[in-house]
Amino acid sequence: MANYLALCAYGDSPWHPLAVRVREEVVGFVMWGVDPADESFWIGGLVIDRQHQRRGYGRAVVAGLLERGASDGHRVAALSYDLRNTVARSLYASMGFVETGELDDDETVARKRLT
Repeated sequence: MANYLALCAYGDSPWHPLAVRVREEVVGFVMWGVDPADESFWIGGLVIDRQHQRRGYGRAVVAGLLERGASDGHRVAALSYDLRNTVARSLYASMGFVETGELDDDETVARKRLT
C-alpha cells in the first residue's frame, strides 16, 4: 500500500487516495484518477485487508467510485489487474468491466461505459 500512497504524493500525480472505512475502522485503500489523454476515470490500487475480504467491501468501493465518475461526467471507467488475480478479475467482470487487450505495465486493462 505504501507504493500506492507514493504514487499519489509525488509530482503532478493524477491519483487521489481514499481510505476504505467500515464504521470507524480503516479496512482498505483505493485511489482514483482521470487520464488526461482520454478523460477516462481510473480506479487503482484497491486493497482490502485480508481479515475483511469476501464481505462485499471491494464491490461497494468500486460501485461508489463508478457513481462518482459518472456524476463527474466521465463516459468510461478503467482499471487494471494482474491476470493471476482471479478474484479481482471475476469481481470486475461481474460489474461490467470488459478486458480491452491493453496492458498497463504488466497488468490487463478493463473498461466499462458509464453513460
